[in-house]
Amino acid sequence: MHRNDLMNPDLLSEIVLLGSATLIFITLVAIVVTAFSRVAALYVRR
Repeated sequence: MHRNDLMNPDLLSEIVLLGSATLIFITLVAIVVTAFSRVAALYVRR
């Protein structure tokens, strides 16, 4: 790729959008996994 292509605002905004979407997705997955593991731990203790 050329330097001008890398500095293209459209490409930069797409990279930022994909990066933030990935971060949000990973955060949601971590929250769901934590919730399920706590529920499973509660059932194991009984």
